[in-house]
Amino acid sequence: MEQMAGPRPPDVSIGYRLLVGTTVTFVCAFIVVSLRGVARSLYARMSWDDYLTIFALVQALIATIFDCIAVDKGLGCHLIYIPKNDAVTAMYYDLLSQVFCINALSFAKISICLSYLRILKGSRHTVLRVICYLTAFLVFVVNTVVTISFAGLMGLGVITGVFATIRTIESGLGLKNGISDASYTTVMGLMWAGMERNIAMMIGSVPALRPLTTPFMKLTSETMSYLGIRSSSKTQSSSGVNGSGSFPNRSGNKSTKHLPTTSMVMVAMSEKQTRCVNLPDTYETSLPEARARASKDYRQHVSGYNWRLPCMTNVDGLLSTRGGLNVTQVLGRIPSHVLNPALHRDEIDLSMAENQLAKVAIETILYYEGFFGDATLLDLLASTVNTHFRSHSQVAADNIAVTAGAAAGLDAILYNICNPGDGVLVPCPYWNGYDALFALHSGVRPVGVVVPSLEDSFGPALLSALEESYEKASCPIRALVLANPHNPLGRPYSRLILEQCMAFCQRRNIHLVSDEAFAFSSFTSPDFTNPEPFISCLSIDPSRVGCDPQRIHVVWSMSKDLSASGVRLVRSQLPLFLLPWINSRVLTKGCVITRNRPLRDVVGLVASVHVSVLSTVFAKEVLASPQLPKLLTLSATRLAKAYSTLTTAFKATGIEYFPSYATVFVLARLAPNATAWDEEMLALRAYMQAGVAVAPGRAYHMAERQKGWMRVTFAVSNEDLSEGIRRTKTVYVSLLAGGVIL
Repeated sequence: MEQMAGPRPPDVSIGYRLLVGTTVTFVCAFIVVSLRGVARSLYARMSWDDYLTIFALVQALIATIFDCIAVDKGLGCHLIYIPKNDAVTAMYYDLLSQVFCINALSFAKISICLSYLRILKGSRHTVLRVICYLTAFLVFVVNTVVTISFAGLMGLGVITGVFATIRTIESGLGLKNGISDASYTTVMGLMWAGMERNIAMMIGSVPALRPLTTPFMKLTSETMSYLGIRSSSKTQSSSGVNGSGSFPNRSGNKSTKHLPTTSMVMVAMSEKQTRCVNLPDTYETSLPEARARASKDYRQHVSGYNWRLPCMTNVDGLLSTRGGLNVTQVLGRIPSHVLNPALHRDEIDLSMAENQLAKVAIETILYYEGFFGDATLLDLLASTVNTHFRSHSQVAADNIAVTAGAAAGLDAILYNICNPGDGVLVPCPYWNGYDALFALHSGVRPVGVVVPSLEDSFGPALLSALEESYEKASCPIRALVLANPHNPLGRPYSRLILEQCMAFCQRRNIHLVSDEAFAFSSFTSPDFTNPEPFISCLSIDPSRVGCDPQRIHVVWSMSKDLSASGVRLVRSQLPLFLLPWINSRVLTKGCVITRNRPLRDVVGLVASVHVSVLSTVFAKEVLASPQLPKLLTLSATRLAKAYSTLTTAFKATGIEYFPSYATVFVLARLAPNATAWDEEMLALRAYMQAGVAVAPGRAYHMAERQKGWMRVTFAVSNEDLSEGIRRTKTVYVSLLAGGVIL
């Protein structure tokens, strides 16, 4: 199971875990082993052994209660996804949920096991006794250190240590009828059920507390029944285990009820099950509600592991209601061999309705394997992101979901983190496409964040405006959407502003969605001597500002940076009346980059339906090309030249513009005398009649005091740019001379 845990999350440190884990293990081992050793030396009848067992059970009871509370809150047993920044919280949860609980339970189990088996009963060989205790201690210490070091978590390794310890002791004593005769699964269930049963019996000895023991007794009875434990009216053997390795059951009969969820979890982990989606079917739980509950419980227990299968859990409520349903109801019903075929190469799939006998097409243009994107493309995207976005920690392929473009990625994110009617904060001005994109499918309302001036869009005033807009919003706010670089202002955000936005999102318990469609479109601008470089949200460590990495989502597309807007190869599932709005820029290759695994899974789920394999082939060729760096450099050079040509003409004509050094457009005040939005539209009509199309500022939600601005694209051919400048100057001079826009 340790090898299934996968690589340690890049933003999680294990140094303090190793220290705390080994320290607590040493203390627990020293106390338990020393006390048991003293008791066995002083009392031939080992009466203190029973009291020490009760002490271990109380310790286990405390750990079990905490574990139940943690699982009930969705935290799980193994919280490995804890950022380094919040040291107090991280240490608290690590100590209680990962170290104390697991060690307490483990030592309780081995204490019970030693007590039941009476391995050392009557033995007066001190050396042998010390060797056994020392072996148990060393196995736990070594197992804990190795598990934490290589898996980034502890738990199953310690459970394995229980078996290793018992078998070592048995081998040293030459026992023949011990636990070694029973299967690991049965032993695991026995120790768990035995611990629960002893707790229940101990509490039940007090009449007033007896009703509290009912759940424990029912749980252990069903567990023992499921494990095939037979009743026994005979006197128990000295080992406490009958000849078949079964634990004596006082009930006298064998229940046929479904397997309880707690036992299902323990048995499944001991058998190293790898298909969490098929767990209820594997263990044949009979009742539908029990199946659902069991599946949910199991997913909560294993959600801490970095499974290669999708994590079937709504992490701390980070998904919307419908997003959570997509995870639990849609992904949960898809067989694991369909979700991740690469993990099941040895299986023969006879479930797909596909005629492979008539397959004559080229393999590369068939639909790709898996539900989250072509494996090669995902690797190429991860490499591109790590290289060009300068990610602060390595982005893996399973952090990326392929989409039909940046717009499709934004829509998928908002659909799964927002409920209908929720709002998202968007700093004004913003791309007018957001209005339709957010509303058509996701039913989300963009809430404009207005700043005093255009320059304030990139300064401290933005944070004040965010707080004010959040407080005044008439709908629940679920996210902040930033276009970085900004559309239509043409500048990227500074590192400081992005960090402050992350802190704001964490403080307000919302997501940060960064639309980085123009990430590679920065250039040298004559208007800036030392501009802020483009900083991707991926290059910032969110833990520095106390932000959960699972709240940060980045969207990127090839359409803008790599001029791939013409790749119209998507099999659209949209109604025909939407196609005029969903233009070629949307129907291209894009991706969502997130460390929120459930969100990544549900976003990637539609990739095999909406993303064309032909566009996948195109994207792989571009991203794998050794000429890609040269292409990006050439693009930046041409953008700089075109920007300089346009702004030089603006200066010569007296046209006010907002200086930029990223994206492919510039904001200019082409209607300088406009005092009303109608006047801006009249000016726009004049430019259109002159044969030059520009985008009005009102469409981008410019503030009331910012009338007359229009967005002008300069990333066109030299001929079109020159002619466009000439026509623009003619109209502008005419409008300016008239004093009033006609």
